[in-house]
Amino acid sequence: MNVFLGWSGELSHKVALLFRDWLPRVIQAVEPFVSDRDIPKGTEGKEELKKQLKNASFGILCITKDNVDAQWICYEAGAMADIPVSPFLLDVDSSGVPAPLFGLQYTVNDETDVNQLVRDINSANSTNSLGKMQLNEAFECHWPQLRDGLSVLLKQSLLSSSQRDQMPQQESDVESRPTPRRGVRPSKEIYRRCRIEALASAERLETLLGGQDKSVAASAHYVASMALKFSGPSWTPGDCQKVVCHLGETLKRFPEWPEAHFNLAIALSKLERTANSLFHYQRAIECFRADGCHPKAYPRDAELIGKIWLFQALGRMCLRDAQDIIQARLELGEGRRILRHHSDNQRCQFWLDYADDLEKRLGPLERLHGLSGEASMHGASDQGFEGQGPCELSVDAAEPS
Repeated sequence: MNVFLGWSGELSHKVALLFRDWLPRVIQAVEPFVSDRDIPKGTEGKEELKKQLKNASFGILCITKDNVDAQWICYEAGAMADIPVSPFLLDVDSSGVPAPLFGLQYTVNDETDVNQLVRDINSANSTNSLGKMQLNEAFECHWPQLRDGLSVLLKQSLLSSSQRDQMPQQESDVESRPTPRRGVRPSKEIYRRCRIEALASAERLETLLGGQDKSVAASAHYVASMALKFSGPSWTPGDCQKVVCHLGETLKRFPEWPEAHFNLAIALSKLERTANSLFHYQRAIECFRADGCHPKAYPRDAELIGKIWLFQALGRMCLRDAQDIIQARLELGEGRRILRHHSDNQRCQFWLDYADDLEKRLGPLERLHGLSGEASMHGASDQGFEGQGPCELSVDAAEPS
């Protein structure tokens, strides 16, 4: 059986190679695939990768702190949507798993959990699966090898991080650092390079698709839109329109993708298409709710959902209509309520401070329409994200034209 090992970044690559060597020792029928090692010389790489993704019976995505938000990982997950896929978390906990991978049953670096992963891989092998006793004996025999290898990789990663933290920063060497220090803006040249590379990657993904797999197509368009979104100072209205087009293609294939709705809403707001952006902010919240997002339990979810409510309130304020100002007050309150679940979290506190700024801007608008903050908050639901709160009041059920 074919097992696809997805990776992105140096540490993730080493983890994938470790599993590549270890898995066949436990389940001899397993044929692992790592992209940079198992594509034969002389073959076209994209076609071989496409074939391996199509023929895989099981997928393992090697997730670390360095690649937790990598678009390539999300692309591979989408391309293997029809088979069992488990993210393997090495130096990151479950709360750090991004929303596109949130619904997958992840595996942690623990003997019991890895044993379950091996059993699930064996169960996916319909022709040459091992018996329960034989599989347990093989796992117990070879587990120490994987455990020790992962331990070495973790120590190397911690040592490397410590050494980077101790290295002196060069004030003049801004362009040589992929991630600049806080307070130092990267040059336009860095943005330009990143933009070209990311868009080229998206084009390769779309070519790889060949128009046949909607999961890969959606991922390709999503990557393209993110490449444009994060192109920094060089972002133009034309780029903004391209983001709208790419995300529109993504949502044609996956209409319930919450991040696509959220980013489309941001792009539409920059094009001053406020009514449309409000529709997609609402759809993002509805999709996150349907996906089982847990803002009370996880700071990352609270930050994401709270931020969407605040952006939606800002869009209402731009419309300046009395009814929209009342609705903006409700949405601002809902965003605050969710973010306060984790007010000790630095990111949530950042957005709570942003809510305070919106409050200062909302007050004069309320007074202009003869409204008071207390009056416009009357009737705000306590159910909010978890129930049927202000989300239902925000916009019509159909997208505005």
